[in-house]
Amino acid sequence: MTHQNSLWALGSVAAAAMMAACPALADAGAADRPNTVAVELGGRTGELGVQYERALGDLISAGGGVGLFSISCTECRQASSFGTASAYMTLNERVGGVHSFFVSGGATLVMGGGVWAVPGVGVGYRLQSPGGFVMRVSVTLVGLPGDRGLANALWVPWPGLQLGYAF
Repeated sequence: MTHQNSLWALGSVAAAAMMAACPALADAGAADRPNTVAVELGGRTGELGVQYERALGDLISAGGGVGLFSISCTECRQASSFGTASAYMTLNERVGGVHSFFVSGGATLVMGGGVWAVPGVGVGYRLQSPGGFVMRVSVTLVGLPGDRGLANALWVPWPGLQLGYAF
């Protein structure tokens, strides 16, 4: 297992442990609808994915998702598709009723002809209606490893839109 994959695995285990061990952290605000499922365009899962997130209180949530990502090369007449799996933690700041801003960090495994761990940090806005509709708009800085790994990574801003339901 490479160093990057070890870091991703450690982050995933930490997120899962917090989700399992900290249900008592949920307070009245998050306890009403602590779970969210959403379809994501762009964002952590690549081009199209499905995410699950669990609130661990009003401030902290943890989540993960799976998705697809494809790259085409017109000059070489070739296309490649990749599967993705992401794990992340989010720090949320409610700014009144249904609105919140967030900062998140985590990693995405990109699988297809090999496995790469791609770190990401992001910021965004979340709208959650009283009926459960959720919309998230985010920008994640994705670290694409260079020939020396993350030491010379190319950090690319990657926008995302999630539409989902909180329950």
